[in-house]
Amino acid sequence: MDLANHALSCERDSDLLALGRIFRPSSGITNEFLCIAVDDLAMHMVVLGQTGIRKTTFTIDLIRQLWHADVSINWTIIDLKGEYLEGLLSRIGERITVFKPGLRQASANRHDDDPSLHEKVVLAPLIIDLFELGRGSQSDGGIEREERVEKVFSLLKESLAGLFKENAELSPMMERVLREALQVTYEKKSELPQFGGGFFDAVLSEIDIYAQAHGRERTDLEMSCEALKNRIDRFRRGMLGRVFNNPIADSTKKLESAHRQCTEDNRSSSLIDGKVVVDLSDCIKVGCSSEDIRLLLNIIMQIIFGSALRRGVARKQGIRHLTVVEEASLLVPEVLHRRTMGDLTALEDMMLMARGFGEGLILVAQRPTISDFVLANAGTKIIFRCSCDSKSISELLGFNERQLMLYKSLKKFEAIAQTTEEDIVKIVTPMP
Repeated sequence: MDLANHALSCERDSDLLALGRIFRPSSGITNEFLCIAVDDLAMHMVVLGQTGIRKTTFTIDLIRQLWHADVSINWTIIDLKGEYLEGLLSRIGERITVFKPGLRQASANRHDDDPSLHEKVVLAPLIIDLFELGRGSQSDGGIEREERVEKVFSLLKESLAGLFKENAELSPMMERVLREALQVTYEKKSELPQFGGGFFDAVLSEIDIYAQAHGRERTDLEMSCEALKNRIDRFRRGMLGRVFNNPIADSTKKLESAHRQCTEDNRSSSLIDGKVVVDLSDCIKVGCSSEDIRLLLNIIMQIIFGSALRRGVARKQGIRHLTVVEEASLLVPEVLHRRTMGDLTALEDMMLMARGFGEGLILVAQRPTISDFVLANAGTKIIFRCSCDSKSISELLGFNERQLMLYKSLKKFEAIAQTTEEDIVKIVTPMP
């Protein structure tokens, strides 16, 4: 490809996104741009680099370009540090919905010091009602209660397995008890407002009832029920409890309140409809464990991918929705030991499937400690200077000796880029 001609078309063509100016060892920074097509985002992107190297600046600029290229493409940013909103407000001429765990009510008054920004931000509590998970709209007919029970069961099972701890996964007996408890909880849904607790309070109560009814003469079953309660209990306390275990009556009122705020001008309160930032920075501030954050990330991503699957296969290859995940090593960490070469986690499977449904993914991390499978299958890789040995980066991108020296010479705002059409190129990314 003629990069010079490609760069010129990049500035004119709304279907192209500029990654940065090309740096040539012989001439330095050039006026040539390395670009990718908007639809290339459906092949996924990985952005790696140490703290302070401007990964977030790069990603915000890419989202700005995407918004100008096609305003109909919605995106969801999962932000663990609270850095994206401020950077996007001055670049996106559209209202941004911000979901935060722990908020008591929706609000449009995020910026009291700047009234002009009041209409650009809607704050809403991040409340995930597992009773409603998988409920379809009238246009798709919805799904039956049994299917929703199975969906929640699979979500919890895969999320716990995603902790990558031997004692986190469910045994066959625990799986049977959890299915039964979920089924009864859904059957009693209408009684739960009087119960006074949240979804997981009700599930744990049903596990106790099951143990009392079936475990008196079976010590193994009683022990399985206790082990299952220990795993499920983390969803009803702390920050996870604020997201998943709100009292049933209160949860409904809060969701309706958030929906009214977010649906002004026909906006939706969905995680994937509109321009959305899921701000999890408070989870870090209150000292949530990495396991709790990983569970929350797993469930959010499964909900997003599930929505993509329900949209159906894209009529043409390309992107219909984009998800950006900060600190992606929490979501899909490097798995050192796989049972077989084809042994993938649920999220790894979903990432591959999502391409055909128009769901693009940008994973941002400080080090290449992301699933090797995900790294290998990302269509675009942007590598800033990382706080790890250069050998890991060299193996990731297949550097030759010259390219490795190019990587070692990187400064702030400089990166090595690899796309579906270009091999190894040094670029200078946009500055603030």
